[in-house]
Amino acid sequence: MNIRKKVHSFIRIFFVIITCAGAVGCATTGSNSSAPIIPGQEQGQATGSKTPPPPAQAPVNSTSRVIDDLLAKGKRALSSKQPMLAIEQAERGIRIDRTEPELYLLLARAYDALGEVTKAANFARQGLRYVSNSQFLLKQKLQKFTEN
Repeated sequence: MNIRKKVHSFIRIFFVIITCAGAVGCATTGSNSSAPIIPGQEQGQATGSKTPPPPAQAPVNSTSRVIDDLLAKGKRALSSKQPMLAIEQAERGIRIDRTEPELYLLLARAYDALGEVTKAANFARQGLRYVSNSQFLLKQKLQKFTEN
């Protein structure tokens, strides 16, 4: 076999190998790829990419929304003469955030509506532990129940 035929065979084998390798590489980079996805990196994006990740968004404080919703339901229950329902709403809120003084005020008002003055005062005292200096009106409302 002469040199020309050997080179020609080598080139054919080389292109077959390259073609197969390319086909295998394309098959593994599809949407069903098992390659790990790096946070902040889109699928198919190279790890050495110079594109910065998108800016992080501030997390939504869903706990405060839930507490606000429970407080609103509790206040509506009190205004419709349903203190037990108001107590239920406030207790749910305290299980979520026991440091929210408005929940204790709701409990104090509900127990006061039921005629349970001692319980109302106890819950008001608990609420006073969590009142900040900027919550002057809330502090006054809670103190009203502890004066009796």
